[in-house]
Amino acid sequence: MLVGVFVEESARPYVDGWVGGWARSKGIAAPSPTSTGWYLPTRNDREYERFVLTSGDERAVRDVLDAVTEPRTAVKFVGDPARWRPVFPPAWIDEEPGWLMHRTLGPGPLVPVPDGYVSSTDVRDDVIYLEIHCRAGQLASWGQAGIADGWLVPDRINTAAAHRRRGLGRALMTGLEQAGVLGGARRAVLSATADGRELYRALGWQEVGPLVASYYRGHG
Repeated sequence: MLVGVFVEESARPYVDGWVGGWARSKGIAAPSPTSTGWYLPTRNDREYERFVLTSGDERAVRDVLDAVTEPRTAVKFVGDPARWRPVFPPAWIDEEPGWLMHRTLGPGPLVPVPDGYVSSTDVRDDVIYLEIHCRAGQLASWGQAGIADGWLVPDRINTAAAHRRRGLGRALMTGLEQAGVLGGARRAVLSATADGRELYRALGWQEVGPLVASYYRGHG
């Protein structure tokens, strides 16, 4: 037993904001509350469903894991992955390291795209889509963000390998943030990969904490 190990409940306001905007961005049903957090019916090629936890001790987390029957079910929450790994049975596969990060939003200047690039923004159903193309028309950087309950949740942030280290990521993120402010968002939260973490830190984002994230691969 992991005595005194709990899901990081101080992260709950950020997690609550995250799941709402994330579901909006993905175009899936709104999260449903559970006794330990949230349930999302993701139903895509990679993931069947997702449980995002905001409370609970080791026993509560084990109960969630034991109740899972569908392969490609994900469980995520803020906590120390190394400490929580022993709780997950062998049939669960760790996702790549991630961190929940947040920042306060407000009106501010846009970071211009570098010379040779143009950006375009589209907003549909509380989802912001931003693309940056090079003059030749190739898609160089792209991302989107869902808005829900005053939270902006950037998602699917990417820059093509041939266009990295030119300031496109910074221009993309500030563009999404300022579009979010116009859409009524006052706070932002996201799940960062190891690659994105440094960019977001440089832009003023702060870490809520590391993410415990694992997928059920099924038996047999």
